[in-house]
Amino acid sequence: MEECIDALEGSKYFSTLDLASGYHQVEMTGEDKEKTAFTTPFGLYEWNRLPFGLVNALAHFSRLMQKVMSDRLFQTLLVHLDDLLVFSPTFEEHLHRLQKVFDRLREINLKLNPDKCFLGRSSVSFLGHVLNRDGLKNDPEKISAVKNFPQPTTVRVVRAFLGLAGYYRRFVKNFASLVKPLHHLHVTPYKRNRNPKVSWTAECQESFDNIKSALTTAPLLGYADFHKLFILEVDVTHSGLGAVLSQTQDGRPRVIANADALSRYPFDPATIEEPWTAVSQIPTEDAGSYLNYTRTSPLPELPCELERSDADRESHSHGRPL
Repeated sequence: MEECIDALEGSKYFSTLDLASGYHQVEMTGEDKEKTAFTTPFGLYEWNRLPFGLVNALAHFSRLMQKVMSDRLFQTLLVHLDDLLVFSPTFEEHLHRLQKVFDRLREINLKLNPDKCFLGRSSVSFLGHVLNRDGLKNDPEKISAVKNFPQPTTVRVVRAFLGLAGYYRRFVKNFASLVKPLHHLHVTPYKRNRNPKVSWTAECQESFDNIKSALTTAPLLGYADFHKLFILEVDVTHSGLGAVLSQTQDGRPRVIANADALSRYPFDPATIEEPWTAVSQIPTEDAGSYLNYTRTSPLPELPCELERSDADRESHSHGRPL
């Protein structure tokens, strides 16, 4: 999702397109049909179209869509399996880009589901996020699953909750610290093929409630503008690292992403010979790999300003036309 978000800076109009039964629009080759054979009371049948459930179906369909739209990806279009997002800075340009996408789909005989297509909107839902000209936020419909999640009673349910909540961690400051009590339950050793009960404590309940509250009140995040300076605030503690990536946009600070990581073993920040490690690790992993870092002020004087190298700024400006 991070790579997708990076492409949306400056966009004001959005359209989401959905392929009708995406997999079933892909024809199976003759030699592969026999590999999909299944038995019914009426005899043996084989699939003529790509069925759901094949181990390599997802990868094959993903490669197909990437190949079909390769010249438009991240410039005018985002693709995730059978979901497409067209974005543009003006309505006239948006109509032009939509026509190009429709022409390409028609060329390869891929059909859309009109009931799930939304065209020329100022705000759309895509991959669990609500996108508009001001930035992105959590999709309330998806976050309701977190809000209504029952108290976990087993390791497997704890993992499910952490996976669901973790998808939106970029919206939450100090997310790793919030989930730490539940993470300890999640990593508790247990025998294979077992799903043991967890020892639910008051600390676990507090963590559980705080995560729900943080996600349901998460702020609107801005889109990264690669022609402006990034501001990175970094904190190093005994238990881990934390960072907030932001920019000044329209005269006010805008948070682009939050990122953090916990250390398995406690350490003394004063013993870190190069505290800049915090900068080099967190943003490249969790905040989108936007930056070639130039350190313009000492780390102890945070917040510090980081600027991208001229060569990298030029490569992004040529690689992301709007």
